[in-house]
Formats: sequence, C-alpha cells, structure tokens
Amino acid sequence: MSELNPPDEPLDPAARARIRARVVAGTQTRSRAARAWLVPVAASIAVGALVVGVVLLGGDDERGAGPAGPATPSASSTAPDVAPTPTPDGFPMPPDGEPSPGVEPTPAATECDRETRAILPGAEPSASFDNELGTTTFYLADGQYTLCNDFGGGVTVHHPKPVAGGGERNPYELSSEFPRGKQALFIAGGLVPDGEEDFQVTYTFPDGHVAESELVGSVTDLWWLVVYAAPDLSTATDGPPTVEVVGGPPAEPLDITEICAQANHGC
Repeated sequence: MSELNPPDEPLDPAARARIRARVVAGTQTRSRAARAWLVPVAASIAVGALVVGVVLLGGDDERGAGPAGPATPSASSTAPDVAPTPTPDGFPMPPDGEPSPGVEPTPAATECDRETRAILPGAEPSASFDNELGTTTFYLADGQYTLCNDFGGGVTVHHPKPVAGGGERNPYELSSEFPRGKQALFIAGGLVPDGEEDFQVTYTFPDGHVAESELVGSVTDLWWLVVYAAPDLSTATDGPPTVEVVGGPPAEPLDITEICAQANHGC
C-alpha cells in the first residue's frame, strides 16, 4: 500500500464527523472569499458601463449640434414681430391697417372718376363746383378735356374735346338729363380761351330762360359752365337753345342732336 493512499480500514463515526466539519468549513471560507472578490469587480463593471453610456450620449449631442445640424427651436419660442407694410407712397402702414399719423390717405375714386376714365383714360380732375342738382367736375388727359356731372342719381360724362380747340364736336353742345322724371337738366362747359378774361357764353332756351356761364378754376386752367334745370320736360323737346359767345370762338346754331353731349349713356 502506498503512503499516499488512505487506509483501507473503515472510519469510525467520530472520525467521519471531524472530516465532514473540516470540509464544510473550507467550502464556506472559499465561498466568502469568492463573494468578497466579486463585489468590487461587479461595481467596477457597472461604473465602466455608466461612463461608456455618458460618452456615447455626449458624442450624439456633439454630432447633433455641429455646424451642419439646424438648430431646433424650443417649444417656448415666440413668433417674431410683424413688420409694418409699406404703402404705395412708401409710408409705413401699421399691422392694424390704420394709416400712420401725419400720412394723408389717397382719396378713393369717385363714380365720376371711374366713368370719366372709361371714356378718357388717365383723366385727372382739374376743377369742380356744385350746381343746382349735383357737382360738376372737369377732367384733363392727353390734350383733351371733358366734364362729368354727378346729380345724385347717376353721372353724365361729355364727349372729350381737344384743349387746343377744333375737333368734330361742337364746343357749346349740351347734355340733357331727366333726373327726377319731371325736370330737364341741361349742362354745357369747357375751357376758357387763353387771355379771354371777359369770356361769356349765354344760352336762351325755348321756354325763354336765359342761362349765363359761370367761371371756375385757376389762372392756368379756367373753365366755363352752364347748368339749367328746366321745370318742364317740354323744354327738351321744343328744340335746342340759341347760343351767344363773347370773347371766344363764335357759336354755330345748335341742332337737336347737339343737346345730347353725353358719352357714357344715351339721351
């Protein structure tokens, strides 16, 4: 029998108990030592994983905030203020639509403006004044003139005539209107010839009424106007009035068609 081999004799119960106690004690010692070694190792692994995660997240942030990455606005960002809208004249118009203080708003086109520009494109008002049943306005454009009368129930625009005189139409023709169905409204007007301070046009109507011209405007653009509101409609059907002129081109006798000077509607 070798000295390394255990004896063949069976162990008594007491010996077996002593051997078992030593084996158990050694096993518990090795287990505690293993656990004591594993705890710091596990903690080190956890710390390492946390560091790696932070580095990775930080790398993503740096890539997202690089020059090529657009900045994302925060939810609390507010919209920029709206800049005032410039008007056609270059003055600012506040967002509420009211003109800025001190800015004179452009007058809206009147019905006479619209009707006249349909007959004489680009026409601009030169002078105006009130008559018995409305307002008469004279217009100029492209070497021509015309007039428009607004009598509250509609507008009448005369055929344009050359500023220099001449032309196909009689400069003393009249328009005839029936604004109330019981009256006849006659209107005539034009430019006063240069230097004719005593210019005068006189109409004598079939009912005996004599209407003399009034002057309106400025030294450079002086206008003459005749308005007659006849109380009886028969005045319009009894023939044209006679015309006398002082200080201007002589008047040819008017015919019946020359009491229909309106261009934007019929007689």
